[in-house]
Amino acid sequence: MIDILTLGAAIELSKSAVTAKIQDALEDFDNGITMKGSVEYFSSLPDDAEVGDEYLVLYSGDSGTNYLGMKYVWDGEDWRSLGTMLNLYRDTNNDLCEGE
Repeated sequence: MIDILTLGAAIELSKSAVTAKIQDALEDFDNGITMKGSVEYFSSLPDDAEVGDEYLVLYSGDSGTNYLGMKYVWDGEDWRSLGTMLNLYRDTNNDLCEGE
């Protein structure tokens, strides 16, 4: 059985860690983050991005069959994951959708 106080402390610690990560990202991108669009694969991210450019990578690997839905932002040297995974799926019309 999980101790409720221990669980509560773990949740608060997680919230604190997430808040700190968000704050670090805001400091690194003082001119903001701009959603530029989406690409199919990580390898498709542009070579000429500017600091703060954000893209959604739709698929993992390079097969186009496993949805990823991860956001990446260019920090001037590397593509940094924002740690946001979206629940992507195809609807009956084969349109790409985000689930809850």
